[in-house]
Amino acid sequence: MFSPGSSNYFFNRSPRRFGSRQDDYLHRVNEIVTTTANRIRDAVNEETDLTQLFHDTLSSLGSLRHNIATEHGTRHAEMYGTQRNGSSSAGVVMHTGLYEVYEEYNNRLISRLQSHLRTMRHTPKEFQQTELKIPGKSCLGRRTSTDISILSTEKRAEWSIDYSRENYERLCDICAITPLDESHSIGECFNHLMTKDVIRVIKEKSIEDYKRLKTTYVIKDIYTQFEGRKSDWVLVTVRCEMHGKMYALTQYLTWMYRTCQHDPVDFMTTRTDPTVISLIHQDVFLINETLKDIANLFVSDRRNTPTKQK
Repeated sequence: MFSPGSSNYFFNRSPRRFGSRQDDYLHRVNEIVTTTANRIRDAVNEETDLTQLFHDTLSSLGSLRHNIATEHGTRHAEMYGTQRNGSSSAGVVMHTGLYEVYEEYNNRLISRLQSHLRTMRHTPKEFQQTELKIPGKSCLGRRTSTDISILSTEKRAEWSIDYSRENYERLCDICAITPLDESHSIGECFNHLMTKDVIRVIKEKSIEDYKRLKTTYVIKDIYTQFEGRKSDWVLVTVRCEMHGKMYALTQYLTWMYRTCQHDPVDFMTTRTDPTVISLIHQDVFLINETLKDIANLFVSDRRNTPTKQK
């Protein structure tokens, strides 16, 4: 457990994080964790509906975190403690750049990624191998896997989508929605597609369009956040089995730059503007399904774990 005033990774890198009230934040988090643990223990002893307990606990923790952010005047406090599939979500395709306070995570993931990329056939000028599947270990009886794809500049047409009027109207036709008129910019038109219901329909009816649209959307955002030359992209997809199917939980997207002289994998960390990974969060329309599955795991674990008396 943290104690008030203790050293912390995030606090050391961002002293004004959490409204500059770290001691109060740590104290209240300790209280919340203790209270929640006791609540779960008591519920198991009393044979409470554990599925409902899971969802109630999740909602309670969200409300408590939101209250702390509001009281501390944390920047964007309205986003804290809210589920991404709620009405207050900032967008349907969300990603987090692993820089600043997340820099250490980025460095470790880049190093791990490089170790896999080095096993893929390539030269300073060309990627002969662009796909790698890494079978994962079974976790709680579920299959897992990690796929690595190199989105090379030569094959850009295969993995990206042009923001054109023709493509926009074609995607609207797939979703049976009325396109915006031509007085709107092409950027506004494609943003019109980036809603939970529309993206879900595109995924169901045209999986390749879904992949290309999502990847292009995030890459355009990355270009506005990070400077430096980028020629190729690396997309990592982590999957886990749920209900007999493999679901994408998280994706990681980052870039490489081919100089045709340096090894592009090594150059990810030796260049003056090193590579940053963006963590792409799970599709919002899969969150409820995932939470139901986690609730089942929670119930199974609690029922099979001996409880201690107070």
